[in-house]
Amino acid sequence: MWLLMAEPFGFYDALAQFGSPTGFWGRALEQFQHHPWRGLHFWDLVQPFFMFIAGVALALSQRPRPVEVVIPTRAWRRIIRRCALLFVFGLLLQCFGSRRFVWELWNVLSHLSLSLALGYFLLRYTIRVQVWASLAPIALSDLCYRAFQLRDSFSSQRNFGQVVDRLLMRKTNPEGWVAFSAVATSAHTIWGSVCGQLLQREATGLTVSPTERRSPMMRALFGWGALALLGGVLLDTLALSPLVKRLGSASFVLVGGGSAIIALVALHLWIDRPSPPGRWTAPVLAVGRNSLLVYLLSQTLGPLFVAVVRRVLIASSLVGPRAALFVAATLGIVAMWQLCAWLDRRNIIVRV
Repeated sequence: MWLLMAEPFGFYDALAQFGSPTGFWGRALEQFQHHPWRGLHFWDLVQPFFMFIAGVALALSQRPRPVEVVIPTRAWRRIIRRCALLFVFGLLLQCFGSRRFVWELWNVLSHLSLSLALGYFLLRYTIRVQVWASLAPIALSDLCYRAFQLRDSFSSQRNFGQVVDRLLMRKTNPEGWVAFSAVATSAHTIWGSVCGQLLQREATGLTVSPTERRSPMMRALFGWGALALLGGVLLDTLALSPLVKRLGSASFVLVGGGSAIIALVALHLWIDRPSPPGRWTAPVLAVGRNSLLVYLLSQTLGPLFVAVVRRVLIASSLVGPRAALFVAATLGIVAMWQLCAWLDRRNIIVRV
């Protein structure tokens, strides 16, 4: 979340001012931009991580129960309300960015509303069924792209996702994003939910199978994450499925999901294992606990905050224009952190 909230505050643009765009500095900062089409930058992994950790939170928010228990109607009403709010928030963020009402379904929150509902529905089934079910939307998406256009199925000029966008929104995204990518990437939330359930069972002493008892949980998760990551890279290398984030291709889903699982293992060992957690983990935990609030505030008020502070700094002649952007972005990030820390100390968490 720290990396995600830094972007709307203009922190990466501020850093880009202090180096050559063609040198090492510029190439390093390219990793904080989306890849133009086929390929992968670090920034392309932010959305999979976000949707994955939402799945983890979904699983951890449920009390352990036998898989045979049917989810009650009241709980379904709650999850439907939550998904509806996320959908509305995603739509409002698109309107806020355009400064007018628009019907655009490209925001991650709109996609998350679909994947959370699917992940919640699958909670009633066993871990194995959930994993197999998560492959269905990936296969469906891939099949739709290929059936629509046998040659160059994942072209940036014409593809199945753009046809769906014209039907849903009567427009296409000039940068190539498609709303249909929400179908395949819903697997990220399902995989996050599966990992959350496994972590929950480990914490309560429950196990899934004799194999799980013989193998440490973290080692098993790391292995599955590495397998998914390598599988996605192999699909792209062999040209079986080009790695295109904007379309949610199968190779991207595997690479993004595998990376998220590996990151979960690393953060679990880094933060959760020490008891109690070290004081140096407080900034990470405070921001992470209010991730939805951080995302909404940074996307809406972040650019405005930076613009006002930068104008004040330049008008007062305290710093130059380049330094003013860096100072304003840094102050915005610190202010957001302090807000999250204040909320965390009072155990206030903004939920939907």
